[in-house]
Amino acid sequence: MLFRDNDLPAGNNQKGRDMSGWSDTWTWIDGKWHDGNPPIMGPRTHASWLGSSVFDGARFFEGVMPDIDQHCKRVNDSAIALGIRPTMEVGEMVELTREGCARFRSDQQIYVKPMYWAERDGPGIITGDPESTRFCLCLFDAPMAPRGRSHEHNPFSVPAPDHGMHARERQGGLSLSEQCPGHAGGQEQGL
Repeated sequence: MLFRDNDLPAGNNQKGRDMSGWSDTWTWIDGKWHDGNPPIMGPRTHASWLGSSVFDGARFFEGVMPDIDQHCKRVNDSAIALGIRPTMEVGEMVELTREGCARFRSDQQIYVKPMYWAERDGPGIITGDPESTRFCLCLFDAPMAPRGRSHEHNPFSVPAPDHGMHARERQGGLSLSEQCPGHAGGQEQGL
């Protein structure tokens, strides 16, 4: 299905689009905070077409950020596993998260999403250029399920260790070994 600009859902944040479709959102990118959902990738961005992105998800609620340091460490580990270069220290991400969460009302339950992606193609274009890594921290209001209930259940199974990234890593797209059968162990083979 093709969409024209005026067919896109509200909240795409392009050229003054209405943001009413999104919950309260603060995004840190390129050294500053932005209110809402700013455009961060283009059609040539490696991550937008070959999936060279990683993320992790954490929560801030009732004044606490459970295991935030572990979530930040995991996103750095995931970046390394994908072959892109982490650009933020764990402590820096934790402090940015605290700073960003202070922008919300105290009764809001915040989803915390640190992300990395490769902006440019690497050698042979299949892998991203680790020197072009970008970082973004997106925080948004996302109420949790009532106590005793969970809407976080996922019907999909965790990939086997020999099928790309492991459960401990979070990738925005398919692992490189799934995208390209000749790609294994982080090295291009036969391309």
